[in-house]
Amino acid sequence: MLQQTGDPKYAVLIGAIQNTYKEKEDESQPVAVSKITGGLSDEESEPARGWSIRDPVFAKGMWCYDTPGTVNDQQVLNLFTLDELIHVLPRRLLQPRTALVPVGYSLLIGGVARIDVLQTTMDRMVLLTTFVSADLPLNCMPTDEVESFLEENLGTKALVVPCGGKDRLAQWPAMEGQDFKLKGNKNGGAVADIVLSSIGWVLLTSPSKVPNINIRSYTPGGRGLAIRSPMLPYAAELRGKRIPATRFYKVKPVEFPVNERRSRTRRRKGFSKEPDF
Repeated sequence: MLQQTGDPKYAVLIGAIQNTYKEKEDESQPVAVSKITGGLSDEESEPARGWSIRDPVFAKGMWCYDTPGTVNDQQVLNLFTLDELIHVLPRRLLQPRTALVPVGYSLLIGGVARIDVLQTTMDRMVLLTTFVSADLPLNCMPTDEVESFLEENLGTKALVVPCGGKDRLAQWPAMEGQDFKLKGNKNGGAVADIVLSSIGWVLLTSPSKVPNINIRSYTPGGRGLAIRSPMLPYAAELRGKRIPATRFYKVKPVEFPVNERRSRTRRRKGFSKEPDF
């Protein structure tokens, strides 16, 4: 469907993962004598054997382990209600949303995560590119205004998550932070991914040479906070034009090769037409 329509909603992996090796192995086996003579099959005459790691089906197979019931102390998904999970878990292709954040400002992701820019060399601004569910709104404001903003809007539609009345907010864990000291690149560019547990991640990019960058990131209970090498180091370059009077840039639509080919074809057809005077 992606090739036919170019719609980003089809740019997801869909399909069943099964033991394909076993099917091929069964097909390649010779026909059992019992099937020819009409006697008992080997499976019926011999007792069932247990699995072994030396079994060719296991040794030559490719395995994918799905562990939805596993819970660890660094995940946040078990903190959300069903209604909140619908908004936190992305259901569409992630679109990078970029903000230009100066020192002393914070980026809020709904009511579930926060990043403070504490210090940079010569107080230079940094780009924060967010990869989270599109349902979670982004807000950028001075750090000293964050607490009052959260007190006023936490639990409302302005932040989407958490959602609910006073009883729900009474159970909601406070956001706890962790400081990270990062080293920028000589010529600027991607510095690191700030991982926010199961919520998503934020790419930190320095537009110019910024040797030292200090940030503080928050999640509920301080869970799942980490730094890693950039997964998509050039994502900030996909930003559109700056939105007037805000810290944010427009989000460029995702262009797939099939869309680019169609655009070139339309342009060629348009140029081939004779002018209509």
